[in-house]
Amino acid sequence: MAAARHADDRSLFHMHSRIVGVNAHGDGHVNEATYRNVGSFVAGGVASMTSRTVTAPVDRLKIYLISKTTSKSPTWQHLRQGAPGRAVLSAGARFAQASREIWNAGGVRSLWAGNALNIVKMFPEGAIKFGVYEATRRFFAVWEGVDGPSEISVWAQTASGGTGGVAAQLAAYPFDTLRFRMQCNSQRGGEYGHRLLKQTAQQMWRSGGYRAYFRGLIWGLVGQFPYSAIDLSTYEYTRRWWFRRNTAKGIEEDDARPGAVATAAIGGFSGALGASMVWPLNLLRTRLQTSGTIINPKIYTSIMDVARRTISEEGFRGLWKGMLPNLIKVVPSVAVTYMVYDKGRQALGIS
Repeated sequence: MAAARHADDRSLFHMHSRIVGVNAHGDGHVNEATYRNVGSFVAGGVASMTSRTVTAPVDRLKIYLISKTTSKSPTWQHLRQGAPGRAVLSAGARFAQASREIWNAGGVRSLWAGNALNIVKMFPEGAIKFGVYEATRRFFAVWEGVDGPSEISVWAQTASGGTGGVAAQLAAYPFDTLRFRMQCNSQRGGEYGHRLLKQTAQQMWRSGGYRAYFRGLIWGLVGQFPYSAIDLSTYEYTRRWWFRRNTAKGIEEDDARPGAVATAAIGGFSGALGASMVWPLNLLRTRLQTSGTIINPKIYTSIMDVARRTISEEGFRGLWKGMLPNLIKVVPSVAVTYMVYDKGRQALGIS
């Protein structure tokens, strides 16, 4: 028994040592790797929460346009007829109409419908995404025997980005579904705030139990992996290019890294690229999540049913509906996320 307890004590000591270092005098300190892990989680959570709150009204418009399946836009028809000016005016008119309808549903409150839920879910989602991403990069650095995460291979970088995104999606998916349906159920004279949250949650539970919160999850993960892989990898490699270009000009290393504005621009570009590549799948998943709501009353049996009916009723162009407002939202959102994340890591001394 004593030997078993001694072995257990040694195991606990070794586990503790991996997290907290002990010097020759017996003083404890947090290991650098552990500090970097925790710092990445915190910085990622704060960055995601900040960016989502700033861009909540645009996200509201995006979800509204995606879910509203009953209206057809003449925008593409104008483009086919060689009238780009009319196409721009048509698209602008649709955005203006959608904005008025959202405003009429509840004024300023309607613009931030579901944002309280955003705040609750964005911190852990962002923390998981960036924390898992950084931890996976360090794992591959050890696996490949290179000096650090910045030296890992392209496939390892891509896998790290995708893994971070998938882990975050798994954790946040039920909250996203609830938030989307709250936004699509928001209307003038209806419930708001926590009452709308409770009402929507009860409707979802009655319609399908816990499964209602995970409708389209598999396809959400299928789309999330390439999005995060493209987004995070493009951001990483563009930052490296920026750094090498500045150091080649003779700029000191501390000043060669992208500043706040450059970091935001790089982040906006990487996010727009990733979102554009997987948009059709994101649209289908969102319609499946919001089916049976006030804005999207149609009931779908599966994501394949969504795809079939979308193409049948709106053509293949329907798969790209809402992409422009999504990019209008994604660019500033991801830009703010990366800027706050980068500054947060610098403030914690782990950049």
